[in-house]
Amino acid sequence: MRYLLFSLLLGTVMYGGEIKYHISAPEVAYASVKGYTMLKCKSYTRISHPGFPSLPYKVLKFIIPATAEIEKIKIENIDSSITNVSSSVFPAQKPIPLMSGITAEFTPPDPGIYNKKEKFPGNLAKILHTGNLSGFRIAQISVYPVQYIPVEGTILTYSFDLTISFRENKLNAKTLTETQYRIFSKEVKELVLNPEMISVYAPPIRRR
Repeated sequence: MRYLLFSLLLGTVMYGGEIKYHISAPEVAYASVKGYTMLKCKSYTRISHPGFPSLPYKVLKFIIPATAEIEKIKIENIDSSITNVSSSVFPAQKPIPLMSGITAEFTPPDPGIYNKKEKFPGNLAKILHTGNLSGFRIAQISVYPVQYIPVEGTILTYSFDLTISFRENKLNAKTLTETQYRIFSKEVKELVLNPEMISVYAPPIRRR
């Protein structure tokens, strides 16, 4: 969805828009590992900061207009469910060395996180990065539908609606040839969750 804005101070016309996406509560599989509770969700990765709870999260990628910047994200229609675990969530570990004969020491839970009463990571979503891929503008949003309250041993899983707001005419767009568009749009199609918008949000194309 797009909307039109007019700046009297700058004398320029700017378009704004929104992308809406629903996050379903993931199905969590629980396992016991070294006296801790390990959480796994299909198609999710896990938080990797050593000592932090190794919770599932996901990075979502969306195409936005080639001249746009993300302004904000909004979360609505939140629903949650609760599961209690009998042991602490497994702490993320340091990378395992590839050299023969070298082993990594176990990284214990970070007390600054595990002694808190607040939910971790806290935010259900955050803007991670917006960048350029061969002229196409790609926004990356991290979502954290699995939250953990360490002192209570509580796991919360969430579903919610995510709205990403952007503002156009903030950047200069790269012009592509028809061949470049044909090649690069295929690559973008494999990355983003809104491939139906590629032709709408694509950078300018130089016609023969």
